[in-house]
Order: sequence, then structure tokens, then C-alpha cells
Amino acid sequence: MIKRVSQAIVCLLVLTLGLFVLVGDNVASATDFGLSYVKDSGVVTSSWGVVVGRIIQAVLGLVGVLLLVMMIYGGILYMTSAGSEERIGSAKKVLSYSIFGAIIIALAFTLTSYIINALFGK
Repeated sequence: MIKRVSQAIVCLLVLTLGLFVLVGDNVASATDFGLSYVKDSGVVTSSWGVVVGRIIQAVLGLVGVLLLVMMIYGGILYMTSAGSEERIGSAKKVLSYSIFGAIIIALAFTLTSYIINALFGK
């Protein structure tokens, strides 16, 4: 039984490797490699304001992820408080502060996008 399984595995490996050898000729004969479609998709020259705005938006996005983690942490604190008023209070504080922070981050992200579009049109 083990001998048959090992023979089947060897046969499949040989067939699979044979397919790769056959495909190699077709790939080597290609001259374009499909790169003509992406030649103009590199980094475009942007003004410093657009670059700074995109960096600010990326940082705000990362802070938003951190706020999501804080909301999950506050929810876990609330669920595991076991009726302790002190732990429930701290969980509610974490949740309320993270929701307030999420609102501020959303407004900052929107304001940054608006300013970048108004000033630089990108």
C-alpha cells in the first residue's frame, strides 16, 4: 500500500515538473512580457502639498485602526467585568473616549481630503 502511494506521488511530481518545462518555452519567446500596460503606472510627480496630505491621511488611517483596537479592548473589558462597578466604569470610559476619538479622526480625515482637493485638485 505504501509502495503504491509513493509511486503515485512520484508520477504526479514527474508530470507536474514536465508541465513547467513545456511552459518555459512559451514564456521565453515572449518579448513584451505584458509590461507595456503598466509603463505609465509608476510614481507620478506631485506637489509637496499632495504628498503631505496623503501622509496625513495615512497617519489618520493608522490612528483609526488603533481606535478600533481600543474599542475592541473596551468591549472585552466590559464583557469580562463580572459585575464589578469599577471595571464597568473603566470599560465605559475606554469605549466613550475611543468613540469620541473616532469621530474626531473621521472629521480630520474628511477635512484633510477637502483641503487637498480644494488647494491642489488631486
